[in-house]
Amino acid sequence: MKILIFTKNWLGDVIFETPAIRVIKRNYPESEIVCATVPRCEEIVKRNPCVNRVVLFDERYSHKSFGAKFGFVRWLRKEKFDKVFLFHRSFTRAFLTLLGGVRERVGYATKGRGLILTKPIPNDREDKHRVYYFLDLLKKAGLRVDVDPYCEFLFSEEDDNRACRLLSDKGLDLSRLVALNPGSNRANKRWPFYQFARLADLLVERYGCSLVITGNSQDEALATDMIHATRRAKPVSLCGNTRLGDLGAVFSRCRLVISGDSGPLHIAAGVGANVLALFGPTDPRLFGPMGRGKNIVIKAELHKDSSMGSIDPVRVMDIIDREKLL
Repeated sequence: MKILIFTKNWLGDVIFETPAIRVIKRNYPESEIVCATVPRCEEIVKRNPCVNRVVLFDERYSHKSFGAKFGFVRWLRKEKFDKVFLFHRSFTRAFLTLLGGVRERVGYATKGRGLILTKPIPNDREDKHRVYYFLDLLKKAGLRVDVDPYCEFLFSEEDDNRACRLLSDKGLDLSRLVALNPGSNRANKRWPFYQFARLADLLVERYGCSLVITGNSQDEALATDMIHATRRAKPVSLCGNTRLGDLGAVFSRCRLVISGDSGPLHIAAGVGANVLALFGPTDPRLFGPMGRGKNIVIKAELHKDSSMGSIDPVRVMDIIDREKLL
C-alpha cells in the first residue's frame, strides 16, 4: 500500500503530527508513507523514521499557478496512491488528490470538502490539543489509536557531534546548560528581551547556569539586545549558527529550555528536554508542548493594556524552584 500524508505548514504543527504518523505506520506497517509538506518543514519530516519519502507542495509559492498544480496532479496519477490522510484542512489539497486518482481520501469535512473526501470526518469542536485533533481524525476514520501521544523530533549522531563541538568552542558548561529561546513567528508571542535578560541574571545568581540563546539568523538582533541588557549573566548566542538537527541536539544537552510559543519550543519538547513555555495570545491547551520531559507552561494574563511582558521573571524563577527544574 502507498499512503500520502499532507502535513500542515508550521514546524510546531508538523511536530504535533508525529504521534498520528506513528499511528498510521503502526496500522499499515508494510506501507510506503510519503509526506507532502512545505519547504520550511521538509527537514523535520525527513527525520521521521515512519516516513519513506518527502515531496514538496507549496500552494503560496512553487505551486501557486494552475500549471504547477496540474503538474502535481500528474505526479499523483503516476504514483498511484491508495490512500491520503489530509492533516491540512485546505480545499485545494483535497481537490488535487481527487483529480490525482487517490482512491481513499481521509480528512476533516471543512471548507466544503465533504463531497470530495471518501471518508469525510465531521469537524467537531476544535478546543482540544492539536495532537489529539490529529489522532481523533484517525480514530474516527477507523484506525487503531494505541500510541503514546508524545511528540518527537529526531537528530543524528552527526548532529549531536556538531552541536557538542559548537557548545565546547563557545566555552559552555554542558553540566549546567540552560537555553533561552526568545524568538517567535509573531511579535506578540515573544517575551520581551529585557525580561529574558533579568531572568538570565537570576538564573546565574541562584544556580550558576551556563546560558545559551537559540534562534535563527533573524533573532540575532534580539539576542544582542538580551546580552546588552544583562548585568551578571554572560549568555552566548547561537542564533543563525544551528541547523534544525543541531538545534535539537543542543536542546537535548540542556537541563532546561525556556521559550515562548515557537517551533524551537516544540523541537525541545520533541527531544525530551525539560521545557518551560511562556504563552500569551495562543492557548496552551491547544498548542502547549507535549514531550517526554517536563512540560511546564506559564500563561500571561492578557488584558486590553497588557502584554507578554506581564510575566514577571521572579514568578518564572519561583516556578523553576517549585518544579525542581534545575
